[in-house]
Amino acid sequence: MWKESIICPVPKAGNKHKVDNYRPVAILSTAAKVFESVSYDQVMQHVKPVLSIYQHGFLQKRSTVTTGYNYRLHSFRHRQ
Repeated sequence: MWKESIICPVPKAGNKHKVDNYRPVAILSTAAKVFESVSYDQVMQHVKPVLSIYQHGFLQKRSTVTTGYNYRLHSFRHRQ
C-alpha cells in the first residue's frame, strides 16, 4: 500500500503522438503522502545539524540558485 502508485503519462510541449514527449507522474495515496511528510520531519530533526552549509539539495529555501550565489560569494571573498 505505501509503495504502490498509479503512473500517469503527462504530455510535455510538442508532438503528443511521440512517446518521448511524455513524462511519468506518480499518483500516491493520501496516507503515503502524510506518512512521508511526518517521516521527513522526524529524520530532518536528526540530520540537519550535521549537514554541511554547502548542502542545497532537498532542503527548504535552498536551490541551484542559492548554490550558485554562495559559490560566487565564497569565490569573491577568497579572491581578495
